[in-house]
Amino acid sequence: MHTQKKKPTGCIDFELIKRICEWKCILLDHMKNRANSEGIKAGKAVILPSSFMGSPRNMQQLYQDAMAMARKFGKPDLFLTMTTNPRWKEILENLLPGQVVSGWPDLIARVFNMKTRKLLKEIKKDNILGVVVAYVYTIEYQKRSLPHMHMLIISHEDYKPKTRETIDKYVSAEIPGKKRI
Repeated sequence: MHTQKKKPTGCIDFELIKRICEWKCILLDHMKNRANSEGIKAGKAVILPSSFMGSPRNMQQLYQDAMAMARKFGKPDLFLTMTTNPRWKEILENLLPGQVVSGWPDLIARVFNMKTRKLLKEIKKDNILGVVVAYVYTIEYQKRSLPHMHMLIISHEDYKPKTRETIDKYVSAEIPGKKRI
């Protein structure tokens, strides 16, 4: 009976690396042969720059920028979330009879963008949350294609929430009733 030796953990498996390299060569050869047989000019690998939105380099740069902001201004004081409401008046007013919101992702995105810009203006210029020295936000899409925003806000030292009353002024939660759903 043949027993296979187990390699200790933490060791480099050179045989596995060798097989992966061979598989990569086989795959590249296959792609070149297929491109030649179909008359397609094979492309070359392109590394996307950090200015390309959504690329790995872009995400890394945004992360580094957010961390630099936290190092310079301190920890965030407020975490704000804004979620699209498919029943917003601006959305429903622009639908024709019989149309459903889910069929108009462009309308949803435009209204969300409009409301995001308004919120940013109120936070930055109108100081509705006090004087803000720095902020960072990201916009994501839920499974139902509804955008939502997460924002971290760093307040000026004079406006940092320190007491229970100040925190209650900014924090609220609501559980919708059956009529609101």
